[in-house]
Amino acid sequence: MQYDSVGNPVKELMDYRKLSAISIVYDMMIDLEEQVYILAESGDKPVLLKYVKNKDKITGSEPEEQKKLVVYVYRDLLSVYSNAARKFESHHKNIKIDLKTHDSIGHFEYTQKLNTEMLTGKGPDIICNYYPLREYAEKGLLVNLDEMIKKDRSFDINDYYEHIINGCRQEEKLYAMPINYDFKCFFVNEKLMKEKNITLDDDYTFVDLYNVAKKLNKYNPKEKYYIFPKIEDDYSSMEYVFCNDINYYINWDIRTAKFNSEEFIDILNKYKGMRTNFTSPNIRMRDIDLRKDNNPVDNILLVPMEVTGYDSIGILGKLYSDFKVLPYPKGKHTDHRFFFSDAASINSQSKYKDEAWEFIKLLLSQEVQSSFYEYHFLLNKDADKERNDYYLEMQHKIKNPYCYLYTPSDIQQYIYCWERKSAIM
Repeated sequence: MQYDSVGNPVKELMDYRKLSAISIVYDMMIDLEEQVYILAESGDKPVLLKYVKNKDKITGSEPEEQKKLVVYVYRDLLSVYSNAARKFESHHKNIKIDLKTHDSIGHFEYTQKLNTEMLTGKGPDIICNYYPLREYAEKGLLVNLDEMIKKDRSFDINDYYEHIINGCRQEEKLYAMPINYDFKCFFVNEKLMKEKNITLDDDYTFVDLYNVAKKLNKYNPKEKYYIFPKIEDDYSSMEYVFCNDINYYINWDIRTAKFNSEEFIDILNKYKGMRTNFTSPNIRMRDIDLRKDNNPVDNILLVPMEVTGYDSIGILGKLYSDFKVLPYPKGKHTDHRFFFSDAASINSQSKYKDEAWEFIKLLLSQEVQSSFYEYHFLLNKDADKERNDYYLEMQHKIKNPYCYLYTPSDIQQYIYCWERKSAIM
């Protein structure tokens, strides 16, 4: 990238991601002849690449007419999308993938740019990562992927976690294909649960959680037990307070909300009461150090955590003496439990819808899925099992005294949680 005197980008000189399949760059050097050397990792192997500037104009027979697929991603960690693009081009010689990343600007600015393009009938052929899915679907800006699946005999939905796919549906139609996902859950102090004779079944809601919080010190006010560590970020708590019922409180068709209703105000008052009276006044999430044996969480019932991969069991498993996790509460009116996902959609104005669908299928392949950033669960079942088996094996080879040695039964608890996720955030 070439920059001006105040650091603003002026011109892209070279993008190695468009030339080579590279996941990690360790070092880069440019010599006096403007030859570029890159020490990188490709396919889990170190490589030294050399790029030479070509000033000669290429002549010869006219090449086959090329189609250009424009793909927008906000960020491309480990160059997964870039490497997938190069792989796709190697199998489709007449198609060029123009992958554009946008993490040099803020997410809000990116969304504004994308909105302007999409609403004027332009925009990329494929949108990946995060974008206003509901709004685009409502305005008819996205292709219903059910139609692509229906006519594609090579696509077997049983190769993927179908309930995660269905969680991306808008009005029963599939406008976005999840590529990977992660979710939040509670790590449970099972010893305290048994002592206080507390149970939370599969269908518990936030109101049930509030009632449990009240019960903790009911029989001995001198005891000090808490439902959560100190809440410092109300925004993240809103997910399990009312976001799961957001489709009940908001009528998206006529753009009205029930935020002044007695029911909604009661929920917010319960949250305020729980935050004030039943959460730890001084133990924060940042105070929980799993490298220490005296973590101050014995009097805390639930610790909320964002779960982004099976290996987090090993990292978080020593929080309590017994490993137990619980899904976030479901919505009282919608039964929703949200998850987060990098998704992919096809622009309804694209001239190359079939080609765009082929690229999305490549993103779902075992090879590409296995190369995704490790802090994600994978949609492809074979890739997910491969990664799961890898971590189960490696924890015994690299013994970390601060990590919990987890078992297949522990993994089933994670599966229990994400099997109950039913809507994309």
